[in-house]
Amino acid sequence: MNQNTSARKAQARVVAGLGCLIALVLLGLMSRLPFADYDTAFAQQIPLTLSGDAGCFVGLLLTLFIAYRPPLSASTAGFAAAASFAGLALSLLAKGGAFGDPSVVSLVAGDALAGFFLVPCMLFWWLNVALRPPREALGIMGAALAAGTLLFLIANAAPASMARIAAPLALCALSGACLAPSIPDPRQRALSPAGDSAECEEAPSWLVPLPAIIVLVLSFFVVDFELDLFPIALYFEDMAYGSLPTPGAIGAALLIPFAALLCLGTHRGRVSLSLIYTLGFLLTALGYLLTPYRLQGGFPLAAAEAGRIIVFVFALVVALRLLEKNPTPQRAQLLFAQFGLLIFASMIAADVLVMLMQLQEGFDYSDFTFRTLFASCGIAVLVVLLIGPLPRLRELLEAPSAVQGPAESADATPTTPEERCSRFASRYGLTGRETDVLRLIAAGRDVPYIEQELVLAKSTVKTHVKHIYEKCGVSSRQALLDLIENFES
Repeated sequence: MNQNTSARKAQARVVAGLGCLIALVLLGLMSRLPFADYDTAFAQQIPLTLSGDAGCFVGLLLTLFIAYRPPLSASTAGFAAAASFAGLALSLLAKGGAFGDPSVVSLVAGDALAGFFLVPCMLFWWLNVALRPPREALGIMGAALAAGTLLFLIANAAPASMARIAAPLALCALSGACLAPSIPDPRQRALSPAGDSAECEEAPSWLVPLPAIIVLVLSFFVVDFELDLFPIALYFEDMAYGSLPTPGAIGAALLIPFAALLCLGTHRGRVSLSLIYTLGFLLTALGYLLTPYRLQGGFPLAAAEAGRIIVFVFALVVALRLLEKNPTPQRAQLLFAQFGLLIFASMIAADVLVMLMQLQEGFDYSDFTFRTLFASCGIAVLVVLLIGPLPRLRELLEAPSAVQGPAESADATPTTPEERCSRFASRYGLTGRETDVLRLIAAGRDVPYIEQELVLAKSTVKTHVKHIYEKCGVSSRQALLDLIENFES
């Protein structure tokens, strides 16, 4: 086995598992497949506008609460992951009417529960990816987005009656199975970058800077407003094939080159925040600008949906930049929850506004004057964001103080081998026992010595070493020692 084979296999597993979860999200946003009775779903557009976002918001509140609680055991975390994927699959089946005749209750409740269970599933994958080196994390996200889009297109080609049941079961099972070998150990979050226990330290209360709050809230409010009025999943005109509306096919076609661009950017250097946001901005603005003209095939909606997903990627890149200099699991979970709450609070505000408009007697969103006015307002907000808070956010993220924790100082570079190993373990998401093994490897100790020092069986030591190699992307002791030596040099 060559040096990178093990790392490639582990990375491919992550891409496949995260891609399955992305495919499920895309099916909910851009396909009729989840609906056993399309007419009922179309008639319930108002509650469906809010249910999924509300479910996600409640799940994020619970995530934020858990982030400040004592860490779970590894076995409890594994059980929570399995329960989350099972709950997501059952919720999607209920939404699709698999447990009886489709009804308003099963449709709306299934949508809300699916949003709730989606949050912990995404959290486990976020913890798996976010603690890797930033370029590797972005490369995985780009490859997973491409894989998820392709799975989405394939699922829509299958007969709807079969795929409505098979797709949630297969995608949730595959995603969970790919995650199982590398579920992050929640107890690792108690390890500070300096190697000390963080349990006695006060957890940071808020990690998202003000410019990021402004950009996220206004961006997602504007983007979600248009797609609440005209959701692609409930598009009633042209169908591309199977269960896929034409705007969904166009949106997928726009996402694949973006995913390729993201992968290419990570190989060539640091990905530009401005480039990602500008692409999302242009597609969203194009959707707003062309909406009043009701173009054949729903291209404006496809552009807006692709723009929303790209802005989601932008939010993830911002979170990675904030996490970059102090990549502990607790900070990763807090950023996930805080970013998610900001995003979904703004989307719920857009949902409520759309619901109030639709409840007004005589409201007609097909009126050309209304469409033109709302398109102009959306574009104006996005232009203000592009020339206002976004440059300030970029400056803030490039400043050292933006990504350092409050207790960090300018000379926080480790001065001893043990401190260096602790920061290295935190960066690569190693468990406490893996960190102990790493320190002994870095000190030049062999397997028999590690067995005796840590009172472990030889097979256990070899398992820990294998996991360390997989997480660090190496497959030999010398490669690991070189990686440690060059860490933060």
